Amino acid sequence: MLTQHCDIVLCRFDLMWLLLDDSNREQDERLAAHIIAVHQGRVGGAASTSGNGTGAASSSSSRAAAASGLAPITPKLLRAYIAVARRYQPVIPPELTEYIAAHYVEARGQEAAELGERGAYITPRTLMSILRLSQAVAKLRFDNIVGRSDIDAAIALMRSSQASIEPELQKRTREDPVSRLYLAIKDWAVKMHNPQVPYDTIDELATRVDVLGDHRRDIIKATCEEYEQIAVWTITRDRQGNIASVNFAEEDINMV
Repeated sequence: MLTQHCDIVLCRFDLMWLLLDDSNREQDERLAAHIIAVHQGRVGGAASTSGNGTGAASSSSSRAAAASGLAPITPKLLRAYIAVARRYQPVIPPELTEYIAAHYVEARGQEAAELGERGAYITPRTLMSILRLSQAVAKLRFDNIVGRSDIDAAIALMRSSQASIEPELQKRTREDPVSRLYLAIKDWAVKMHNPQVPYDTIDELATRVDVLGDHRRDIIKATCEEYEQIAVWTITRDRQGNIASVNFAEEDINMV
């Protein structure tokens, strides 16, 4: 029922996320305390040292950041960052035209396969959304040129947005072994700052994402060739024609 009402709305916005207000006593108490703290003007240094429940709630985000090992971003720093990002006006180079078109065609075909007649999220308007979002990502990097990694990020955001509205899509995406393996390969390349991913590494990553069984090598081969066809990477083969590695563009790894 929800998706029937949202389909027409989704295609008119670049991104939309479904947020469910599920009942949870602990979370409800923490949220109520925070809202009261904001209303009383107690959020900040005074609230965090007050020693009562309101102060504890107002510092929950700081504690969460500390637990993750990351320092919280101050409002002043965030405003300064946004102010600098706004100075950039990224353009999309002509050489990315084919790359964007290939991803759009693939996304349309994938949606049709996953949702059938209900697939109404990806429309020609989606192309404009991809362009706008990729420019926004480039701004976050303080760059006036959109790169392929910006396109990838834009598409990933849109897929995540769609999955929040269409739970079945989210489930199928998680269950798709080709998608799981691709994400594992991309994550490895980014973390290692290495655009070349050897076949042995891909084989190991397949195990990590539960690509197992008799069709394991077929899935690895399908993943490598499918993403080569849409210019995500190139394939290096050995003398026997077997896949030796997949190779991202340098910019896709260094700019993520």
